[in-house]
Amino acid sequence: MTRSTCLLLAALFSPVSLATTVDGFLADPVALLDVQGKALGQLALKDAPKQPLQVLDQNDKLELVQVELNGRKVWLDTMDLRLSDGKIVTTPCADLSQSQKQDARNASTIGFGSTCTP
Repeated sequence: MTRSTCLLLAALFSPVSLATTVDGFLADPVALLDVQGKALGQLALKDAPKQPLQVLDQNDKLELVQVELNGRKVWLDTMDLRLSDGKIVTTPCADLSQSQKQDARNASTIGFGSTCTP
């Protein structure tokens, strides 16, 4: 009993089960890029794999992910993809739009969260 529980917990918390995958393509065609984000070619949506692709590496600065397509490692723009893990973008409250002076009833940043107050 304890052995099967340990195996189940190990599988549940293994890096493979927590890895990000490309679940779909949002652009047609999808740009194939190198590590610097320069175009290498294009992939037509009809030629794209149907199963989820394992993300091998990520470049957060350029917003790229690396996948393997037909034995070739290429980088894809995250704007062209539907990823299994969403992306949370944090913006300083000072940069968010706030209500104007003429809005006497409400001087807040509605929808930006309780930690963001003018």
